[in-house]
Amino acid sequence: MLSNAPFAVECGRAIASVRSKVERVVCVSNPSDLMGLILLVHSGLEPERVMSLSSLDTERFRRSLSRRLGVSMAEMSQVFTLGSHDGAMAPMLDMARVKGASLGQLGIDPEEETEIVREVKYAGISIYKLRGQTAYQSPAVHVLRMLMATDDMPFVIPTARYHHSQCYPYTFGSLPTCIDSSGCHHLSVECTERELVALNGAFASIENMKQQLIEAGYLPEPCEWQSHLQQREELVELI
Repeated sequence: MLSNAPFAVECGRAIASVRSKVERVVCVSNPSDLMGLILLVHSGLEPERVMSLSSLDTERFRRSLSRRLGVSMAEMSQVFTLGSHDGAMAPMLDMARVKGASLGQLGIDPEEETEIVREVKYAGISIYKLRGQTAYQSPAVHVLRMLMATDDMPFVIPTARYHHSQCYPYTFGSLPTCIDSSGCHHLSVECTERELVALNGAFASIENMKQQLIEAGYLPEPCEWQSHLQQREELVELI
């Protein structure tokens, strides 16, 4: 993380110099949540114009269920991975529906749920070990769709962007979103108790890394940049 941070700061400042010409920015560098926050703070862009690639985690969750259940991803709804883009990410097991049925109704027991979560969390590492390199093709497709999203063709896979609420103050993480012609916007999310525990853990991981970046000097304290973002923030309802 600390090795990528200087480049994110430099990139954010470069964007600030041409801010009026920038429509939206998608951060791919890892950890994408924190690098996205650095870009946002140093660029001075509005929160809806800066987002990070976290949709691959949701894609892996959907592909895991598709393979195990023998169904197409088109038959799924609310299959989301939220929070952080690291080992603390939170696949929303109770929210997921396949042909309208919950995972429990489809016969997936707690042991298999644990295996699905492990598979989703560490899929990126597995790909790296298999190929000897990162799977750059998949991010490229998602980034293109995010950059080209419009009102007519919105991108509705959960995306990481700036978030501030009582639960998760001054942070940057993945929640249900919609990217349209005007940028990335939060949607409301309804969680079960165990999903909220997982989501809290994911955002705690982001907060820990954020504090490391502040201590290292790559991010200022929130009091130095929160006023600009508070004017434009979109609060997401956590139930």
